[in-house]
Amino acid sequence: MRFIVLISSAIWLAVGIAVVYAPGSVPEWLAVEEIGPMMRKLAIIPIVIGMVFILASKNMRLSIYLFVIGVLGIIKGLFPLIAPEQATRVLIWYANLPAWELRAAGIVGIAMALPIVISAFISLFEENVL
Repeated sequence: MRFIVLISSAIWLAVGIAVVYAPGSVPEWLAVEEIGPMMRKLAIIPIVIGMVFILASKNMRLSIYLFVIGVLGIIKGLFPLIAPEQATRVLIWYANLPAWELRAAGIVGIAMALPIVISAFISLFEENVL
């Protein structure tokens, strides 16, 4: 479970770094025309990762933080299922943000993912050493 948390938060961290480094390519990554129809199918990913974070929060440091991030992930996944038109509009809005706002969003993503990566890495190391 800790390994899954480490991998998913490391991917989150990498995406944040990529957004800070290359904000101009975010519209290409999102490809609203391609993701829009698949959004309902893709919504399962944040729901599953959110549940993993909630389950892992019992056995890791930053347990309250992980629990909150897990709940937010589940809400993020439910949003396209409950309101797909609004979710598509949010995706289009996000893809059209100016570069400085995308960089700010990337920095927020980095700031939110980094403590989880560090905590999960330390937890894995402690588990294997003991």
